[in-house]
Amino acid sequence: LPDDNDESSRADALPAWSFESLGAAEGWLEAPGGARYRVLRAGEGDAAAGVLDPVSSYQPFPFVEVTFAAYTPDGRCFAGTRQDRRATRAYQVGIRQQLEDEPGAVIDMVVGERRQFAVPFDVVMENISGGKLFGEPAPEADALLVDVTLVALRPY
Repeated sequence: LPDDNDESSRADALPAWSFESLGAAEGWLEAPGGARYRVLRAGEGDAAAGVLDPVSSYQPFPFVEVTFAAYTPDGRCFAGTRQDRRATRAYQVGIRQQLEDEPGAVIDMVVGERRQFAVPFDVVMENISGGKLFGEPAPEADALLVDVTLVALRPY
């Protein structure tokens, strides 16, 4: 899968991929909940706002803004800020307990970070929110891959 740090490299489609193919040799790490992720660009935080830690460090439930694109294993982009014609997607972390709140996803990111995370279908369906990703219903697929950048974090 492409790992270009240029955000404009997000495409309407990717080459076909499988959850099993996302291994350590390509930089993928296993998260406690069963997701896999890799950091494409490290974040440095928002020094001007004094927000330098990962999202999970801020309680209760901070607000975040992200850009993202989500793909099925056949490479089709089924959701994203580009498809929605939105600059960013803003939401409150942890409230709806959707897939982006899984370990290894947005909850563990720092402002400015870009990462990809993949979630197998069983984790998608076990999700408390009923298999939703950024408010969108997840399609029935073996796994989902999300390319996301944390643009902003507002702790309170």
